[in-house]
Amino acid sequence: ITFGGVGSGTTLEFCEVAHNLDDGFEFFGGTVNGRYLSSIFVGDDSFDTDQGYQGKLQFIYAMVGQNGQHAAEMDSKLTDVQPRSFPQ
Repeated sequence: ITFGGVGSGTTLEFCEVAHNLDDGFEFFGGTVNGRYLSSIFVGDDSFDTDQGYQGKLQFIYAMVGQNGQHAAEMDSKLTDVQPRSFPQ
């Protein structure tokens, strides 16, 4: 599931991504908060944040299989571009 610039007014709770070919949950910017998220046997990263994501993630679960990459990938650009990613 890809969230691009989604705000904190959105409810993201009790969701699961399973056997996906790419990332489980990816957040590009935005401030959406997520709770009780599960990502199992995805083809890339279970949880991926970038491009100024400022939300909070609580009670997240990842099970990475042989074809997966990482449980979490938290990126931000190393330039002076604002906002910088700061997931909590």
